[in-house]
Amino acid sequence: MAPRVFRLASDAPEPSITDLDGEFEMTEKKPRHRSWKKLSCGAFSSPSSWTLFPDENYATEEEKTVMRKITFRLLPFLCFLYFLCFLDRSNVANAHDSMGIDLGLSDTDYSNAVGIFFAGYILFEVPSNLMLKRVTPHRWISRIMVSWGIVCCCMAGITSLEGLMISRFLLGVMEAGFYPGIIFYLTFWYPSRERASIIAIFFISSTLSGFLGGIFSYLILQLDGVGGLEGWRWLFLLEGIPTVAAGISVWFYLPDSPDTCPWLSPTERSMVMQRVHDGSAAHSLDHSISKTEIITTLTNNKVWVIAFIYLCILIPAYGVTFFLPAMLNAFGHTGVLANLLSSPIYLCSLVVALYVSYQSDQRRHDRPFHIALIFALAAVSYFCLVGALVSGSAVLQYLSIMVATSFTWALVAPLNAWITDSLKSTTASATGIALVVSVGNAGGYLGPTVLSNLGYVSGMVAMGFVMLVGAVTTVAARWIYESVLPQTASVVRRPSLKGQRSLLMKQRLPDPDLEAFTGVVIEHEDP
Repeated sequence: MAPRVFRLASDAPEPSITDLDGEFEMTEKKPRHRSWKKLSCGAFSSPSSWTLFPDENYATEEEKTVMRKITFRLLPFLCFLYFLCFLDRSNVANAHDSMGIDLGLSDTDYSNAVGIFFAGYILFEVPSNLMLKRVTPHRWISRIMVSWGIVCCCMAGITSLEGLMISRFLLGVMEAGFYPGIIFYLTFWYPSRERASIIAIFFISSTLSGFLGGIFSYLILQLDGVGGLEGWRWLFLLEGIPTVAAGISVWFYLPDSPDTCPWLSPTERSMVMQRVHDGSAAHSLDHSISKTEIITTLTNNKVWVIAFIYLCILIPAYGVTFFLPAMLNAFGHTGVLANLLSSPIYLCSLVVALYVSYQSDQRRHDRPFHIALIFALAAVSYFCLVGALVSGSAVLQYLSIMVATSFTWALVAPLNAWITDSLKSTTASATGIALVVSVGNAGGYLGPTVLSNLGYVSGMVAMGFVMLVGAVTTVAARWIYESVLPQTASVVRRPSLKGQRSLLMKQRLPDPDLEAFTGVVIEHEDP
């Protein structure tokens, strides 16, 4: 690819830069500082407000008002739906102790029952996401929630390991497509520069589910014996009924996309669609499905690399999630107290995930390096947890597992934002997001299996190495796809005007699969 050509006019009263080939983005860097500052909206008027994209960094007041309305109407509702999703998916962990005794389950039986959920989930993830595109989000998400809620309620009637295995498999089949479908749905409403933060707010409902789920489970398990039912049966029943009710409400409440949203005016619809349409994702829902794009996405090695990185996140994430109450019990806490003590761990994860995702959006063009850094911190945390397990200190064990869990879940939103930044059409987005999520969710089987077979100490060593593999793979992917592949960078030096600052401009390349950047640095040097 030939280098881009820029013209620098340094003899003007204020520096002006012209891209002779097309559009480019620019951010400002102060001399002798490594901190980066996003520029404010406005014309190319002064050194403090240089920008070429009025919507790139800060929205106008009208846009802020519209996006605030959208966010308040959609995000809390979607968060509540995912809260129910994760509650129903992971309530088997809270039921583990009492259910295991009643059904005579071993640790291996339990890990197999946990893992078989993800077999059904993975098999139907991509087809389900394509169906969401075909039949519209409000219909398909409603179907998903009602069906998995019914299965969750039916789990109150299981009497054997076989019944538990069948129920968990069906739960995975029915729930398939919900999480990637919502991520896909959010790309209709938010531009790529905001997605990590939005996805984080959506995703923290899962950590909030872990936080409140421990409390809910403690209260529901106290119903043991009421109506002749064990407490764990009440747990499945009372957590499945709200999901069915919420699924019915989705049909009537959820708008399919901005261009069909009934509570947006035509002007507001146009504004949102224009704002989202930045070349990195589709901005409206097209019901057609391109077989060519499906095949291209499924055979794209770049998408598979990101899917592998996601797998490296979810192996430790699910391994710890499904064994957390059991681990806390092994640390010397009672079964009921273990459920309560899991809540602060998820609360800490919630706060860390929000902060990390916000920072990821601020450094969107360096998102892979940001992800790699959190991977490295998580790896160190797991190795510290190993030391705490060996030491036998309950306090150190609890604090170490809190830090490790927090860094692990903090990786999910930036990784999802990375893949949504990269896919260019609705079919590619629906297919690619579902593929990444389905491959990653194989960690739901691998993580618990590793811990049940290796034990907690060796298992946490394995989790630390998985995190290191994720860090190395992320850095390697960034280097290969943005440095080794034919992309160019040039540095042009010109005499500077006194007091002016250096500029770093990054050009968006027309890559149909993944977003890539090449830098053109213009540095001002004092004479």
